[in-house]
Amino acid sequence: ERLRQRLEQELDIARQIQQSLLPRALPASGALRVAGTSVSTHQVGGDFYDVVPLDGGGWAMAVADVSGKGVSSALLAGLLQGAFLQAPRTPAGIREKLAALNRYLLDRTQGEKYATIFYMSLGPDGEMHWANAGHCEPRLVRPDGAVERLRATSLPVGMLDGVEFG
Repeated sequence: ERLRQRLEQELDIARQIQQSLLPRALPASGALRVAGTSVSTHQVGGDFYDVVPLDGGGWAMAVADVSGKGVSSALLAGLLQGAFLQAPRTPAGIREKLAALNRYLLDRTQGEKYATIFYMSLGPDGEMHWANAGHCEPRLVRPDGAVERLRATSLPVGMLDGVEFG
């Protein structure tokens, strides 16, 4: 019983840490308006989202989902979130970041774990670059109200070697 209680306490602490990694405030005016929430079906999970300001203006955003559930997925989600702290701005930088994450996950998990990731950068001039590695299609709402689906541009990271990320 003590072991079970200790495990429950550890998982509760892990859930609190995971929740604290989510952004406290999201852009709500100007060119980028973001809303988000994350509710895990277990005490911890493999989903995350983050929005960070870029040096010189603009924003970078990542939304990801690691395959599976529980602690192993939560650990990999935390690693992926940390990988985006040095957020790329250009299409080439985005492709390089996703390719590096693909190699890392393949090396560590041999294809047993993978992650879908949507990543985008929005410059201060409104120019947006993005890649969608197998994630659900986000929606881009244009100033005129038109809605554009941002379809997958590649497979998820960590699934196969040699994937081109566009």
